[in-house]
Amino acid sequence: MIRGNLDLLKRKLSRKDRQESLRAIEAETARMTKIVGDLLLLAEVESGQVERQEMVSLREILRDGLARGQQLAVNHKVVIAHQEAMSIS
Repeated sequence: MIRGNLDLLKRKLSRKDRQESLRAIEAETARMTKIVGDLLLLAEVESGQVERQEMVSLREILRDGLARGQQLAVNHKVVIAHQEAMSIS
């Protein structure tokens, strides 16, 4: 996604299209930064360096996944039909 948007930015685009590509790059960079942070935390926990417990909202995870799916599935409708308040501790 980032590479595709960078390729678009190399072309002669309208100001609106440039801003849209930059927003997409920014969102994807933030998502990747969070994933890397989560992976580092997971590695620390699995190695026994950190014992950490926190509540995780599955609804938030589903919403993030839904938003990502909707971005990627341009010609398709992505829906989460039923959401219950669930957590993992």
